[in-house]
Amino acid sequence: MEAIKSWEFEEAYSEQKAKISLFNDRVEMMNSYYKKPRIFNFNEIFEINYPLGNLQVDYELLKYMVIIVNYEQLSEQAKLVYNFYKTFENNAIEECCIENNTKKGDSVRNFSSITKFGIRNFYERDGQSIDQNNQRFSAFFFYGPEVPNLDLSLRKTWRGIIWNSLGKYSLVQKNQAFLLFDYSKIKLHKFEYNNPYKNEGAYLYINQGDVQIGGWSGRDGGGQTHSIEKIWYFDSLIYSEFEFHKAEIRKTLEAAIIHEQDSTITLYEPNAAPPA
Repeated sequence: MEAIKSWEFEEAYSEQKAKISLFNDRVEMMNSYYKKPRIFNFNEIFEINYPLGNLQVDYELLKYMVIIVNYEQLSEQAKLVYNFYKTFENNAIEECCIENNTKKGDSVRNFSSITKFGIRNFYERDGQSIDQNNQRFSAFFFYGPEVPNLDLSLRKTWRGIIWNSLGKYSLVQKNQAFLLFDYSKIKLHKFEYNNPYKNEGAYLYINQGDVQIGGWSGRDGGGQTHSIEKIWYFDSLIYSEFEFHKAEIRKTLEAAIIHEQDSTITLYEPNAAPPA
């Protein structure tokens, strides 16, 4: 069977040549790592929150898929993303890039940008630009930024730009947009677990703008820094050692939610111009 559409490109993270092909019943992806194509059904493509391939290819793939897929055969999560891209248009989006989370004296500079095809997060080091944690528009709109410590005004503005790009006939509702947190109102918390008998442990630190989760076993260890929003919407990232503390963690974050009906921070109305 011949593909409806194919894209050949360099992957954002590895710069390996790759190819994505859209068929009537599936999507296939091939690159130099695979001995045979990876095959995805349509639900799988809609349900992942990261871009498949690079941002532009992923965006074009989703726009093609909403034309050919059978809506009734999709999962509820897939329908949410289908509805998002069914009316989404990127014509009015102007790229905006800001430096984010770069520490003074650090040789690595971190950036976040809104592009015509999604949210690009990348860092620069030794003259090289390397992508990391890029996001679909839909993932940013429903679940918030992937990177931590993104400025409140920027979160609000980018969320509004995306909302405005959905158009007035979209089935996506305002209340489906991710919540805004006032990071300055988050109380610092430290949760730690130690097992001296096995020389292992774990930690979870809530900061004003991020959550650090990690652990160690013997001499090996490591951790990750997540956005506040990612922990709010995906608390499965919290280690099992802190399962008992999940309610307390959620309560700590909940105290920083901005209740927008009581504030001036709102989504733009559909087809309204973003504020200057």
